[in-house]
Amino acid sequence: MAGSAFLIQGVVPRLALALLMAFAASAPRLVSAPRAAAAPLVAPIDPVLVQQMTANPGRKLPVIVQMNPILGHALGANARLADQALSLLRLNGVAEVTLPLVSGAAGLADAVGIAALSLAPGVASISENAQVRARADTTTPLGTAYPLAVEADRV
Repeated sequence: MAGSAFLIQGVVPRLALALLMAFAASAPRLVSAPRAAAAPLVAPIDPVLVQQMTANPGRKLPVIVQMNPILGHALGANARLADQALSLLRLNGVAEVTLPLVSGAAGLADAVGIAALSLAPGVASISENAQVRARADTTTPLGTAYPLAVEADRV
């Protein structure tokens, strides 16, 4: 009887310690924050820009370089990413302006510079810096959408 009590006293603490260690080892997998998808090794280049690069490789083309966003909410993160994009454009072309709203920068680069930018770590995408054009939608008149949206027709 005394031998079995001694055995139980030695086994129970060891078993509890083993369970605690097993739980501690698996805890990071149970409570870890979701991870961002791994960034591609080469940033995608806008197909229109690729056509322009192929047609005239030596011509400096207007581009927008966007950086991968930082996880979390750090004050001024977009501005820092825009500054990084501007620095990359300085190295591989002509830097013009930061675009903190899209975590990027605009500038000019030739085909070699654009290819180098696509290989730079942290670059999310490279697109053509083209003028934005509005398209008319004739099916829904804008004059009637707002009053219905704010329920002004019920006043």
